[in-house]
Amino acid sequence: MQIPEGSIKIQTHEGEAIIQLSGALNVTLSEHLRTIINKITPPVTINFEQTPYMTAEGLQVLLEFYKTHHAPPTLVGANALIQRLIKMTGMERYVRLDHKNDHSEL
Repeated sequence: MQIPEGSIKIQTHEGEAIIQLSGALNVTLSEHLRTIINKITPPVTINFEQTPYMTAEGLQVLLEFYKTHHAPPTLVGANALIQRLIKMTGMERYVRLDHKNDHSEL
């Protein structure tokens, strides 16, 4: 399901918060995501299928999620560029990359 560029959609599925991002996880989208962090509780899945890239600000907000909840969000649909960035920066300690769990139909 497509959502407007630069937006975030939140759903709940079987007790899990599903966050659907649309657009680059840059300063603007990260600020929107940051406001959501304190309003949700784990488990949380963030769908990156409509996210072409992520900046340092995006990495920061994911780290803030981990620090706030003491639990990693699960990232699904992250492309190879985002996966490399997460691995190169050591962020794989603070997020969980899930290649099998697909929430695109939600």
